[in-house]
Amino acid sequence: GDITAAAELLNQMYADAQSQNNSSRFADIDSYTSIMNGLLDQQTQLINVINHERNEIEADSNATMINEHSFESNERGAAKVMSLAEMANDLLIQLEDISGVSDRYSSMRGNVVNDLRNASLQPTSHHYDLAITAFANAATVARDTNYSSPATNNAPYVAQRWLQRMETLALNSQSGVTPTVDSYYHVMEAYASIGNGAMSIPSNKNKAPILAQAVFDKLKQNTN
Repeated sequence: GDITAAAELLNQMYADAQSQNNSSRFADIDSYTSIMNGLLDQQTQLINVINHERNEIEADSNATMINEHSFESNERGAAKVMSLAEMANDLLIQLEDISGVSDRYSSMRGNVVNDLRNASLQPTSHHYDLAITAFANAATVARDTNYSSPATNNAPYVAQRWLQRMETLALNSQSGVTPTVDSYYHVMEAYASIGNGAMSIPSNKNKAPILAQAVFDKLKQNTN
């Protein structure tokens, strides 16, 4: 039940494989999939708690001010939702790195020089969609809780970046990766979060409709 501990074990296996120069020491693709699924599940649980507290405050007709405890709890929850998205992001970069499909962006983000390869760990559309959804969740929760940080402000753009990565991989039919309707929808959802709450940075707020429209246009043009 402790997804953070599970992710630490996975990272330890990754480090062991590198130190021993033995690609068979990497965890299998099912382990990565299970943990990334778990990260998204934990995000959902946190979001439900946050929404429940928000609904209780809004339903309290006698409340004259926001409950400070709930406010702090929601901020901590939003920060945790963001950290879970970043964990999913790092695992996806790790998969790209091990399988040898990483691009220059992924290699720079991973900041790891790794010559070991295992093609069976090539990420699928599911893994990319998990990362996109995780960042969309983080952006939405940040808006709903009026929580802001450099990471949450950047979340919509990371979601967009993974969508572009999927589109690039889709050009090679052998990759098996192609964006889904959900891929585009969740990026649009992330961009919609820019226009409200603490994420309303003046320079970005007016861009939100344009960015969302651009993603929608890409969806309409997708031949799949």
